[in-house]
Amino acid sequence: MAKRNETTKTQTVNALQARIADLKALLASYQNAGTNLAAAQAAQQTRQAQEWALQEVENQVQGVKQTSSAVTLSKVSNKQAPAKTTERQLPQTGNDEGLLVSALGMVLMVLATAFGIQKRKED
Repeated sequence: MAKRNETTKTQTVNALQARIADLKALLASYQNAGTNLAAAQAAQQTRQAQEWALQEVENQVQGVKQTSSAVTLSKVSNKQAPAKTTERQLPQTGNDEGLLVSALGMVLMVLATAFGIQKRKED
């Protein structure tokens, strides 16, 4: 009878120690909740910035495609002799390529920043 009581007490103590360990882990989780929430919010802001930048690039690419289609159509329909330039005139060049390169650079910068922030927070 005494041996059975001792075994029951030992099992109860072990169960209580396991429960204490679970509660300590839960407490640590709650204590880190603020930090985890802040990290999740920073990640969400970064993701939103990346989506915005990607949408901007897609819009610019679509604009360049539409502009080049319009230019091609106007060249085909207007078949005029090229205008003669004087010594003081410089030839015109398109600015769409520079805009596209700038947008792609901005997207790459946002991605590099996002991965850099995440790496520092994980360390």
